[in-house]
Amino acid sequence: LGQLLSQVTMRYCGWSVQNLDAFCDALRYIDFTGVTGWALVIRQFDEPFGADPQWTVAMADTIAQVSYEHLLMGNRLLALLHSQDENVTLGRLGGHEHSWR
Repeated sequence: LGQLLSQVTMRYCGWSVQNLDAFCDALRYIDFTGVTGWALVIRQFDEPFGADPQWTVAMADTIAQVSYEHLLMGNRLLALLHSQDENVTLGRLGGHEHSWR
């Protein structure tokens, strides 16, 4: 996850993947200058989910929350969570039911 965040231009650089508040701040301060959106792709999402489902769902919920905040400003933050395990269930994220298409 840390490698993904380092690939985008950040104004906030003190993030830590162990601290969800700092992760939220890092996502909030993504620089959208010159673009209308970013896609955050997390591969093998089933691995951190298997290690700590509660933390991983909180992380996904944080991404959903910040995505809505960016949308209010006219920017798009899309998250793609890849999992080989069909039993990974996240429930409600950001107050909305997720959908797989």
